[in-house]
Amino acid sequence: MDPDGGCESCPKNGKVGDTFKTNGAVYTNLADGGWTRQGLALNEVVVRGKYTTGSDFNNWGANFMIATKMTRDWAFGMGDETRNFDNDRVANALRNADVVNQARDYWYAKVNKSGNTVYDGVTNFKGKQRLGGGNFGLVGLAKAGVDPIEQFVGSFTPEISSNGIDLTFTIKNTSSFKSLMYGIAPEWSRATLQPGGNMYQVYTFREPIMFNKIRRFN
Repeated sequence: MDPDGGCESCPKNGKVGDTFKTNGAVYTNLADGGWTRQGLALNEVVVRGKYTTGSDFNNWGANFMIATKMTRDWAFGMGDETRNFDNDRVANALRNADVVNQARDYWYAKVNKSGNTVYDGVTNFKGKQRLGGGNFGLVGLAKAGVDPIEQFVGSFTPEISSNGIDLTFTIKNTSSFKSLMYGIAPEWSRATLQPGGNMYQVYTFREPIMFNKIRRFN
């Protein structure tokens, strides 16, 4: 067992979020080839490589199909009214979204202030309000580029919780006619009218705390 938390025997082709058990320890893959042992003390955590920074070309086609299907389902009132994406490739596509980066930077700035701890969270984070509506707008449109999941979700309010080792990002999104029209039109539930009725998604992903960014650990 590697004392600094790495794993020499873990698979080299593991996916982000995979777990692997060996020699009585459990490891989590934080990035391609970057395994870290679960349950380490704060000063023992070593991140091998870096966390995934959004969807890449390997996932683009699959995520485009998901975004297209969700758009169709919302427009015609089809499928599940609520969808959950937990630490999968769809949720990971939001990991490097503009407002997520803002929320992440805010968390580290908050923790570096006196009186705050690595167990503190972030709620109701609005982010920078952009021209064109919400925290997405024209700037978000440009920064999202061709990422189909970011384009589908648009503006959102991320929440961050912490267990002292990992950060969990939770993004709740409501697809509605109101959001499509940038807030100037009504919205309705599927119980009222299925086509265009509100459709909900929850995207969750986790990443290790980067202790090199917290002054008291350096």
